[in-house]
Amino acid sequence: MKHGKGVLKFQNNYKFEGEFKEDEINTKETIGVLIDKTANDIEEGEFVKSNDPHIGFLQTLNSIYVFDFKEGIVRKTIR
Repeated sequence: MKHGKGVLKFQNNYKFEGEFKEDEINTKETIGVLIDKTANDIEEGEFVKSNDPHIGFLQTLNSIYVFDFKEGIVRKTIR
């Protein structure tokens, strides 16, 4: 069970670094860092839960990232 600072790795070369509580991203400590290992890109943002437990969102200054926990991937959308 994830609890405290940790890293969540996705299948498409993204990884999220942030706070976890009871095996989920801690939404009270919402700021996290998303790293795109392919593009050497790092963005900081706020994690927001969805009504669907398999989906979450990271809102950064320029983009919104969709975390698909079921598929194990991150999708980027541009604002």
